[in-house]
Amino acid sequence: MKTAYLKFKPCQSNEVTEENMKNIGNNTGNTVFDYSLMTTLKCTALESDELEERAWEFDNLVVRDFIWIKEDTDMSYFRNIMNIFKNKPIIPISIGIQANELDLNFKMLKSTENILKELSEKAVLAVRGEYTADILEKHGIKNIRIVGCPSMYMGANYGRKVYRDSEWKNKQTLVNYKTLSKELNTSLDTSLLNYLIKESDVYIEQTKCYFPDELRKTVFKDFLRDYVKKRKMFFKFEDWYKFCLDNKGFSLGARFHGNVVPVLAGVPALFIYFDSRTREMTDYFDLPAIHVSQFDADKPLDYYYDLADYSEFNKNYASKLDNFIGFCLDNNLELNSGMEKYLYRQLKNKY
Repeated sequence: MKTAYLKFKPCQSNEVTEENMKNIGNNTGNTVFDYSLMTTLKCTALESDELEERAWEFDNLVVRDFIWIKEDTDMSYFRNIMNIFKNKPIIPISIGIQANELDLNFKMLKSTENILKELSEKAVLAVRGEYTADILEKHGIKNIRIVGCPSMYMGANYGRKVYRDSEWKNKQTLVNYKTLSKELNTSLDTSLLNYLIKESDVYIEQTKCYFPDELRKTVFKDFLRDYVKKRKMFFKFEDWYKFCLDNKGFSLGARFHGNVVPVLAGVPALFIYFDSRTREMTDYFDLPAIHVSQFDADKPLDYYYDLADYSEFNKNYASKLDNFIGFCLDNNLELNSGMEKYLYRQLKNKY
């Protein structure tokens, strides 16, 4: 089977430019998603303008278009891709319902529901967590499998573990947060951002800063002064990963991929979640996390480091990888690595 993967445009540098932001979909976390799938699956990565011309070469297509579905998300544009890959399986990885809380009354647009139902007739659909699975099943979409986020499976590494480091205070602390915009004008945002910038060595940014002038000159004035000095962005995953491998002791913040890259590099991270997206993925992978309401700016950084307990993650990660590889096999997706270990584990469990 020949598989195509619909990727973002690659960036040639880590320079913050309009072109780089556009290429990566205005969020550098997409580089993690792309790199993981392109290195874990045996696939040919295509850009959107190559799809129509080369579709005939492939037996199936992997896409990431459905990772952020709100109640008003209309996926009708995706029918163009379905028409290009007519009668061939199209496999979304990983579908995600986006809500502020785990709202079981979430109503998906009929147009999006119908597309997912059609896709599920030819493929098992990957979903990111139990909440999304529940919502899809309520909409009659049942040919699904919970796999979390594919970025966590980079390299299909069964030996992946994260351990505490007694020397973490002598290493750099990384932090991250949501998009800096006028919507952050709350006392909680102010408290959290000032804490993060004060306690960190590097602020990992993933999107552009959209602070209006009135916020730049008032409540976030002190934060922005240090933010400019500490901010770092990566448009190439390899550089981001290597950076995290070098003398990093802890990561704290509200960006899922901002914490995933340190975890992939073996650095403990504590996730702060606001919404269903991060919560269901941290729940699925047993990643240590707190709700934003549990944050207390009076607590020392040691307190949050101690909450970053990876014992459950270390115990259960291999079974999550087993499940992801099983999903790939269900969809006739070949892997670059992990298969030998997977088959050995299946035989061991069977006998």
